[in-house]
Amino acid sequence: MKSSAQLKRYLTTITSIFLLGTSIAVAHPDPSETLSRPLDKRFKTTDANSDGLISKEEFQIMQKRRLEKFFAKADLNNDNHLSKEEMRKLFKERVF
Repeated sequence: MKSSAQLKRYLTTITSIFLLGTSIAVAHPDPSETLSRPLDKRFKTTDANSDGLISKEEFQIMQKRRLEKFFAKADLNNDNHLSKEEMRKLFKERVF
């Protein structure tokens, strides 16, 4: 039979492991839920008529907005054109 000190250490260890596991589970929620939040937000924004579906037209509008944002970010001198240098800087920023 184990001594009282050994039993106490064993129970303390088991309790610590249990508490650590619980803390990790609370701190890191279900990843599928975490990933679905941004998707839900984007879906709601794209679904302009709130019918629960994204039509081809709604999808095209969303893509156009994304392209416009991308272009505005890449067009560093705001001349409505992209130079090789601007593209190079953007590529460098995204890759490195």
